[in-house]
Amino acid sequence: MTGIVVRCSVALMLGWLSSTALAQGKPDAQAVKAVSVGVQPVEEAVLSRKLPLVGSLIARQGITLQSQVEANLVRVNMPQSGPVQQGQVLLQLDDAQAQAALAEARATATDAERKLQELSRLAKVKAVSNTELESQRAAVAIAKAKVASAQATVDNYRIVAPFSGEVGLYTLTPGQLIKKDTAITSLDDLSQMTLDISVPEKFLSQLSIGSPVSATTDALPGEVFSGVVAHKDIRLDNITLNGKVRIRFENPQHLLRPGMLVKAELQLDTRKLPLIPSRALLFQGEQRYVFVVEDGKAVQKPIRIERIYDDQVAVADGLRAGDQLVVDGTVKLRPGVAVQALPMTGAKAAVSAPAATSKDASGKVLP
Repeated sequence: MTGIVVRCSVALMLGWLSSTALAQGKPDAQAVKAVSVGVQPVEEAVLSRKLPLVGSLIARQGITLQSQVEANLVRVNMPQSGPVQQGQVLLQLDDAQAQAALAEARATATDAERKLQELSRLAKVKAVSNTELESQRAAVAIAKAKVASAQATVDNYRIVAPFSGEVGLYTLTPGQLIKKDTAITSLDDLSQMTLDISVPEKFLSQLSIGSPVSATTDALPGEVFSGVVAHKDIRLDNITLNGKVRIRFENPQHLLRPGMLVKAELQLDTRKLPLIPSRALLFQGEQRYVFVVEDGKAVQKPIRIERIYDDQVAVADGLRAGDQLVVDGTVKLRPGVAVQALPMTGAKAAVSAPAATSKDASGKVLP
């Protein structure tokens, strides 16, 4: 009985040794099977950051027409909300008294000049002194100054367009008393509009004179207006640390109007960066990384994110154009594992320039 047990034990031992030897001689197929992953080459895209801001338009030139004198209105010579030309008389007030004063001043000046001519003839024969002659010359100068003053007063009874533009609506009737310094209507040069906006300090250095700006307004849906940065203020607000930037829009069709609220986008820096699908991005604590395929193996690469868009990520450092990026199958990978790279085609591999809305590395929405 004892001999039978020993022989069985030896047989089992030999069988185990045999199976172990076979196992060592023939590797497990599952241990070396390559992991199938979807890859695509890293592509670069030209990315420009845009800073969205909101403000109200003002005309390049704009004033409120007022009278410098108080008088009755005689004549209106301007349209309701329409164009006028520089130098055009818009309103004529009753200037009868001013015209009379001007006529009196001219008569006085004419008489003074006549007396000066007489004294000049007498001075040649020594009939009058030089003092009398100089006194009359002064009288002529004073008389001419009074004529100029009277003429200026007459001119104040006419309201003239100082520049070409469009006047606004008004309510005026001939015979109406126009009071001094009372607003009559507006006059704006609509050929060019400006937009003054406050820009945060950190973005000011990225804006230069001539930087392009695009703008839209709810008042004109579907229209996009192009402008440029025209001026930057030399001072910052000591509380907000914002700087004023003036944007200029050419407005040949007069579509833009003073006071219109617009949404402007200022173009900041433009760079060419690798752009990858966001689903390829992996996280390990605060570290962001991706997998690329090199020599048939998975290589883990830490990256630094520049921007996170809706479904794409702009990479500031860690990737180069042409790297074989693992997009599908990343959860099955670890560094050094053998992979079977399957090129992605069609819609799954599409990479395009992202929309303007973006986020920083923490996910915060950025301009």
